[in-house]
Amino acid sequence: AAEELEEKLEISQRWKPGTKEWEEGAELHREEEYLEALDRLESLVVSRIFELARQGQAGTGYKLRQHISKALTTRQQAIKAALEHYNDLASEFKPTRPTFDAQEIMECAYMGEFDILRLSRRGILNKPWTKPAV
Repeated sequence: AAEELEEKLEISQRWKPGTKEWEEGAELHREEEYLEALDRLESLVVSRIFELARQGQAGTGYKLRQHISKALTTRQQAIKAALEHYNDLASEFKPTRPTFDAQEIMECAYMGEFDILRLSRRGILNKPWTKPAV
């Protein structure tokens, strides 16, 4: 199947480790893996923020608070695992991407100050519609 596709696309030479194309592909793969780890971490932290808000909301019954408390414990473990994976990937870049520790992430989640757009995949903070009107 791969050989047929190579013939259709008129690919005469395959990429090999050490070639420019191979290195560019590896860098692209590393970038995608990093962004997926960042998305996963952000998703978990935002979920934690919502769970904390719901737990403290007036009218939340005892049983629901207990359920949310258990979910928060599980989510905290998932955040730590996702954070470790993210930090491993962030340290592979030259220059290194920002890394975080668990305490820093938990404080941000508790305070609701997690900036989910800062390192986003689409560079959303650079879009013209995010700038204040003059």
